[in-house]
Amino acid sequence: MDLSLVNGMVGDKTMCETQRIARVGSWESDLLTNSVMWSDLVKEIHEVSPDYQPEYTAAMNFYKQEYRELVAQAVQKTISDGSLFDIEAIIETAKGNARWIRVSGKSELRDGQCVRIYGAIQDIHDRKVAELGLLESRNRFESLLQTVDGIVWEADVSTLAFTFVSDQSMRILGYAPEEWINKKNFWQSRIHPDDRDQAVGYCHRQAQEGRNHIFDYRIISADGKIVWLKDIVSVIKTDGVPTLLRGVMVDITETKRFEILESLEKTVLDQNATTEHSLKKLLSQYLLGIEQIYPLMKCSIVGIVDGRLSNWCSPSLPAPYIRAIEGLLIGPDSGSCGTAAYLKEKVIVSDIANDPRWARYAHLAIPHQLYSCWSHPIMDSDGNVTATFAIYYDHIKTPDENEMKVIDRAVAILKMILENKKKSEIIISSRSRQQREELKLQEIAYMQSHVVRAPLARLMGIIDLIKNYPHTDIEKNELLDHLLLSAKELDEVIRDISEKTE
Repeated sequence: MDLSLVNGMVGDKTMCETQRIARVGSWESDLLTNSVMWSDLVKEIHEVSPDYQPEYTAAMNFYKQEYRELVAQAVQKTISDGSLFDIEAIIETAKGNARWIRVSGKSELRDGQCVRIYGAIQDIHDRKVAELGLLESRNRFESLLQTVDGIVWEADVSTLAFTFVSDQSMRILGYAPEEWINKKNFWQSRIHPDDRDQAVGYCHRQAQEGRNHIFDYRIISADGKIVWLKDIVSVIKTDGVPTLLRGVMVDITETKRFEILESLEKTVLDQNATTEHSLKKLLSQYLLGIEQIYPLMKCSIVGIVDGRLSNWCSPSLPAPYIRAIEGLLIGPDSGSCGTAAYLKEKVIVSDIANDPRWARYAHLAIPHQLYSCWSHPIMDSDGNVTATFAIYYDHIKTPDENEMKVIDRAVAILKMILENKKKSEIIISSRSRQQREELKLQEIAYMQSHVVRAPLARLMGIIDLIKNYPHTDIEKNELLDHLLLSAKELDEVIRDISEKTE
């Protein structure tokens, strides 16, 4: 506030009118006579009568308690060193109304001594109330933004440089809002490499054309995890020209994961319905698919054969570790898989190094950076454990709700795959047995039609010779020998047929 406007001009008519429009009044305090003077407008601001004669202590008492000491110190400082003060404070008028004022002042020195302080008081109540209202509204709005379960943001339409990012960025991605705003191309550099060109290009094209848009992409969080975001973007125009982008990024990681998981399950089950794919190939495809959705997981399926572990499929586990656990007996303290198979229940081991169930086997896992293992038994329709499904991590970890859902779904799918393969094997075995029986019958029919007929025909011919033609004793004996030989040959053929029908 320019105090030259009030110094020595209290009686000037034009200035008084100007001051009244601006709601600015003058005041002064004569330190030699210890008197205080207020202009009419200052009295009006304090809601006192026109003939009110203020005193220093009474004048200070109009200020609210929390401002009284501040104003008093400012006055003492200007008396001592001649410095200007300018303060916004709340007074309580003579009628008990709270009012915002702006009070400013400076000192007049004579021979190095302060003889007078003077200044201005402006009624800023309406402006201040409006400012505080706007501030409160802004704070409520920002508070509302922070409660949105997503990252609210604003960026320049041409450069995609961010000008505002809500605090949810820290919770969802681990990045402070300042990083988005102060680092060039921060957003672009954090997008997954496989999605970057498509996501940035799509956003830029839609923005330039002034179209609101929604798109999904992956982004790398501060701790290295992959987070799926759905970005909902509005284009803000000035005079019909796009100038700003405003949007909200929503974490859709789990929804996206389950969509991909459902697609994987459908593919595997469709392939499982045919006999073209081996069990090992199906299991490997399914486990690798899960590991792509959850990159930190290492999945394993171990069969249970005669009470021992038998690796069926562990595409990401170290080969030395797989060999080390091959053939281990199941039991109550036989790691995660052995214990799960023995107890027929889920076993969650979050810290292999310090879990008693791994006491005898931790030395097999730790050297390969396997620090946690969760295992679930897979049982057939008769309640027998045929295998276990396990998930390993290279750090100590307890499963969250979504990971537990993945385990339960995986076990259900694996059970279907294994039971379907078992039924297929039974059908194939039955068909093979039927084919063998058919071959036997064909062979028996051949023997009946060909092999049996030869000795039978000889028997009938010999009998005819003996019966219808005269023979010497020697000839008759020879014919009888041939008859006996053909009979034995026929007997052998009949024995063969009998054995084939067994």
